[in-house]
Order: sequence, then structure tokens, then C-alpha cells
Amino acid sequence: MFRLFLLFSLSTGLTSPVFAQETLFPLERPNPALQIAPIPEWVVPIQPDLNSPGPSREGEPSDSIFYRLVDVQKQIETAAAFYHYADEILTTAGVHDDSEIRIEYDPAYETLDLHHVTIHRDGRTIDGLEHALIREIQPEEEFDSNMLYGHWELLIMPAGIRSGDVIDYAYTITGRNPYYDGRFFDIFDINWEKPVLHTRYRLLKSPDRPLFFKNHRTELTPRRNQLESGLEELVWEAKNVPAVRPEPDTPAWFDPFSFVELSEFNTWQEVAALGHRKYDFSDEPDSPELTALEKRIQAAHPEDETAQVTAAIRFVQDEIRYLGIEEGPRAFTPVSPATTLRRRFGDCKDKTVLLRQILEKLGIRSTPMYVEIDESTILRNRQPSPIVFDHVILLIQLESGRKIYCDCTQTHVGSPADSLHLPDYHVGLKLDESGDGLIEIPSPSPEKNRTETITKIFPGGIGEPARMEVVTRYFGTDANAQRYFAQSDSAESARLDFLDYYREDYGAVASVHPPKIEDDREANRFQITETYDLHIPWEEDESDPGWYSLSVYLAEVRNELARPAHPFRTAPFAFNHPKSIRQEIHLQLDRPNEWDFEDERHFVESPAFTLRREVTYDAKKGLLRIAADYQSTADYVPSEKMVEHVEQVDFAYELTRYQIWNLDQERGKESIPDGGDVDYAREFAPIEFPWALAIGVSLLLVFFGLGIGVILTVVIVRLRRAKNEPTGSV
Repeated sequence: MFRLFLLFSLSTGLTSPVFAQETLFPLERPNPALQIAPIPEWVVPIQPDLNSPGPSREGEPSDSIFYRLVDVQKQIETAAAFYHYADEILTTAGVHDDSEIRIEYDPAYETLDLHHVTIHRDGRTIDGLEHALIREIQPEEEFDSNMLYGHWELLIMPAGIRSGDVIDYAYTITGRNPYYDGRFFDIFDINWEKPVLHTRYRLLKSPDRPLFFKNHRTELTPRRNQLESGLEELVWEAKNVPAVRPEPDTPAWFDPFSFVELSEFNTWQEVAALGHRKYDFSDEPDSPELTALEKRIQAAHPEDETAQVTAAIRFVQDEIRYLGIEEGPRAFTPVSPATTLRRRFGDCKDKTVLLRQILEKLGIRSTPMYVEIDESTILRNRQPSPIVFDHVILLIQLESGRKIYCDCTQTHVGSPADSLHLPDYHVGLKLDESGDGLIEIPSPSPEKNRTETITKIFPGGIGEPARMEVVTRYFGTDANAQRYFAQSDSAESARLDFLDYYREDYGAVASVHPPKIEDDREANRFQITETYDLHIPWEEDESDPGWYSLSVYLAEVRNELARPAHPFRTAPFAFNHPKSIRQEIHLQLDRPNEWDFEDERHFVESPAFTLRREVTYDAKKGLLRIAADYQSTADYVPSEKMVEHVEQVDFAYELTRYQIWNLDQERGKESIPDGGDVDYAREFAPIEFPWALAIGVSLLLVFFGLGIGVILTVVIVRLRRAKNEPTGSV
């Protein structure tokens, strides 16, 4: 009876009409044939161990959930995959967070058979589907990132789950994405963030089907058996697998888990050959729209190959909206260039083949390339298969021999085509028949991707507001990002964002003029000019009446100085790279000859960055200049160098703040300070040192018996600051 109800509830519901013939996704329920079925005969089932004790810490559960069984079995020849899990809920938090079942599949080429949902409680077995909430849903949260997936989820929420229950469920998914032409590859995990009592991966294949595998962070090897059916059986199995506790802020390429890669592909050339067939649209009939576009580009830029390529790139990047379409075979197969041009949207695959087709009509050669966005640095250590790639770019070959690497999903990109700035993908796989395998992609030059900021501050006297003028120039990818933000937000929104940014350091800040934007897209330079009033630039030292300080900040540099909460970690620490910053602060001071500053030069070197900071003072002009050059050198810090990195970050952080002191002459006469700051005094110029020494010696003689040596130090510090003359300090 329940089966009939389940079939009915999963195959009916509100449906929407199809509004156009070009429908990307079916709007009806995707799998009316979903059913509860017996476990397939080829499966060798195992029962979860319900008696062995779970993990504990001082008698208390250490996790919200304990995986008693993770059993995955796959039959390559029939493209069937069987999954069996038994999860023990250990805490009340586990009841809230881990008691639902989500089974994901793609109805474009997969079918789902649910076998059972059973609850084990105090020695009893309960039907987990009785009174359960069951829904088939299509997740929509990915659309916020311009991604559309074709997968659906079967959501099952068993009723009455409580701490101590074991949720035992099994299902089979049958089907394979036709993009891969029947070739098999897979990745299976050995451990998770939760402990596992028993995990098994069982694979059945034809003996003459080649299979290659590579271990990562594990020495686990398979047992091999020849079955009576003629199939070969491979079994990887492990018990009492401890949990892995990932550390925060690791590089995207770092994976602390153990896993095994399986693939019928033995070389990268085999993967490239498959992609080459799928990305070849040379036999595509001419599209009138494509022909018209090609003629417009040629007419606008006759005999100028670089200008033609630039125009084609900008059209595809800016005029074709990015929309990731990961539905069924479309997750890996591009649509025709004519279709993408007509729709004016597409993902990396679609935009790449469109640009390739435009360039081909212009007589310019190009080749699609697979790349990996996050794990590109470790691709050479992976088992060849299509699954290791997640992005496509285009390699363009000019007649001059120059190579251009173009990411068609970027927008608002400046500079001509032969100076394009590409993210650091490290290596890529050309989708052709050259047999080149993975090839190196030149890394972007940090100097071309650069930010330069000059901040001019006119402090005025104590109690008076200060004027601050900021000019920031962005180059390369930094300019691309700012160009995008400028066109995404209103001028008023940008003004308020800038105000919030400066108020973090300078408190009461008011904008004098709206930010002025100057964009030289051909040179890829983007400039923002800002003017502000700092209402309370001078802050009184409450412990030292009459003295006021003004602090300035190298905020652009400071924002890059990332460090872990503590240096005692085993995983690498992610660091923003590449990044190049030049930041200067100019303080235009009144009464130039009354100030005194020592020139400073500091150099900081961490395993991930370098920082040079200089302080100079021009007494003739009253110009105090604090300048910093920051350069990242790596995208991560290895664990063995973490202590050094943290020390250097802390030192560099101190250098991003500079402080000058000024005396309110009227208030400074009212009282002698009862304390001073030795750190500040250490860098004060000894203008009045002879006077301080004489007075100090006199006081020492008069009050020696009272142990007044401490007062001597205070007076020396005080007099170095005083005599009505401003001084400077870090």
C-alpha cells in the first residue's frame, strides 16, 4: 500500500507549461518510474554492525553522528551503483542536523531504485518510511551563482528519530552520462570528518576492460576475485577508520582526506581525444548571425589581427551572459555556437566554442583547453580522467606566433588581446590530437596585476578637522575587478562603501566629493579619486594630558596580512597570491621646522610575502612620507614554516600603523605628566637631550635617597616630547 502511495506522490504534483521549444530542463516531475525495489542480484549485501561501541570521549559522544556502515558497489558493464549506509545518531544535535536522507541523481540519464529505510532502536527494527516526509525536490540555491543543475534530490525525513537510533538505508542508481562514450572513472573516499566503523568499495568489471587507479594518502589495495559470472571483482575494505579533522584556511588544492581514483583513461592524451570530438563544430553550417558578426569585426579592424581578436573576445566576454548549465549530458557537452549566439547566454563551454567559431571565420586558429580552477597545482599527480577538470578556456594562436590564453567567462577585461590577464591555472589540457598532454600555462605577472595608492593628509592643528585625498590606481586583473564593481553598484552605494571602509580606521569621516572614476580600458588602468574630511584626526592621550596623537594606516597592505589563529598546525595555510601593492601616505605638516623624524627602512620577509616600508621627512616642505611595497610570493605557507610566518606577519602588521604626536601648548603647561611611553620615546629625536640630562642629574642628587630614578626616566621621556615642539613616532 505504501509503495503505491510513494509512487503516486513522487510522480505527481504541480507542473508548469512549456513556454518555448528550447527548454533546458523538464518542468514536470523528472522520474515517475521511481520505485521501491529489491536489492539487485549482483550485489553482495552486508549487514551493519550494531553491537560494537561507537566513538567516545570521557564517556561522552565525540560527534553528532557515527557511520557504522558505508558500502558502495558498482557494476561497470550495466552502469549500476548500489549504496548502503547505516548512520547512528549520537546526540540531540545529530537529530536536528543528520537525521534526513538526501539522494541525488540526474533524471536525464539516471534512474533511482529505493530499497529500504530502516530504523534500528534498542534492538528493534522499525520501518523508516512509515509516516516519513518524502519529497522530490530540485535544489535552486546554485542559481545565485549563475549555475543551473539538472540533478534532483529525493528527500526522506523519517519520523520520530531520536538520539541512539541507527538510520539504515539503501538504494541503486543506474545510468551513465553519455558524454563519456561508456568510459568509466570514479573517486571513492576512505575517510570522512566523522568516524567510520566499516567501509567497503566493491567494483565489478569485465576482465578485458582496462582499469587504472591511484591512491592518495592511503596504502589500501584491492582484493581481486574472478566470479562465476565471468566478471572480475575488486574490493577495497577498511574498518575502524578514524575521523579527519580538517584545519581551517587551507589552500583550495589541499585535501586532507584519503581517497582512491579509478579510471579507464591511462593518459591525458586519451582524455584530450574525447574532448576534441565533443568540442569540434567544424561541420556546423554557417549561421547568418555569426557571419554578420564576423563581417562587423573585419570592417571595424581591417588587417589588424590583434584588434580583431580583442573585439571578438570582448563580444563573447561582455555580451554573452554567463550561465552554468550542468544538466545531464549538457554538464560537459557544449551547445552549438549558433545556439549560444542566439540565446546570448552560456557557460564556459558554450562561450569558448562560440569564440573559437568567430575566430575561425576570421582565419585565426584556436584550441579549447581543460583547466582546473582550484587544484591546478596538483593535476600532474592525479589519475587521468575528465573528472579532474572543472573549467574550459581557449588557447589562441596569432600569426606572429604569440599565444593568448583567454577565459571567456571573465567580463570587463581591459587591455588588447595580446596583453590579457589570466588567472593562474598553472597547467591545462589542449583538446586536440597533438598528444601534448598537460602543458604549462604562463603565470600572470604580479607587476601587471597591481594596486597603487597615494593618500595625502593635511592634519591642521589640534581640534581642527583634516583633509584627506586618496588616489588609487588599479592595473591588470585588479583593474578588471574594479571596473566590474563600478558597473554593478550605483555611485551612491560605492560612496557609502568607501565611507565605511575609512571609518574603520579614522572614525568620523565625511566625503567632500563623490568618488571620481577614470577608466583607461585599453591600457587597463582604473583610477579612483576620493576626498574626505576627518573630523577628529587628533586623539588625546588620556594618561598624558595635553598630548595628542594622529594615527595613519597602510590599510591596503594590512588587509593582505593573513595568518592562522595559532602557528601550531599540520596543514598548509592559504595565502592570497599573486598580489602587488604600492601604498604611500603623505602627511603635509604645518610649522615644518618644528617637527623632527628619523628616516626609517624596514624589510619583512615571510614564506608568503615581502614588505618594504620607508619613512622620510622633508623639513623644507613639511612632508612626512610613509611608503610601503608589498609583494606576495606564494599562495600558501607550509606548516613547517608557520611560526616564522606568524612572527613576520605580526611585525609587518605593526609597520602598517604610524603615529605622530603633538602637544597642546596651553594644556601642556597645566601639569607635569605622570608617565610616558618608552616605545614612543625610543624613536623621538633628542632635540632637548642636554636639558633633560642636566635636570635629570640634579633631581638624582636631590632625591637619590628616595629612589627617584624612575622619575628621571619619566622626565627624560617627557622633555624629549616637550618644550612646545611637536615630534614624530611610530
